[in-house]
Amino acid sequence: MTRYIATVTNNQGAGEKAGEDKNLNKLKAYVRSRYGRGWTVTIVKTEKDSGIMDFEPVEVAKFTLRK
Repeated sequence: MTRYIATVTNNQGAGEKAGEDKNLNKLKAYVRSRYGRGWTVTIVKTEKDSGIMDFEPVEVAKFTLRK
């Protein structure tokens, strides 16, 4: 099972978990709709192998919001 988890940070050092989803594009759209200019978004992919084994998170996207 694959999950994508987004976190956001700003220039002042504040940060929080911004959401998670099974679909990367839906998660990106959600984060863009919720946060404004200046936030840096980091998205990692996590995977589980039939609930038995957890794989290390892998960063799949990182970008700064401009609007």
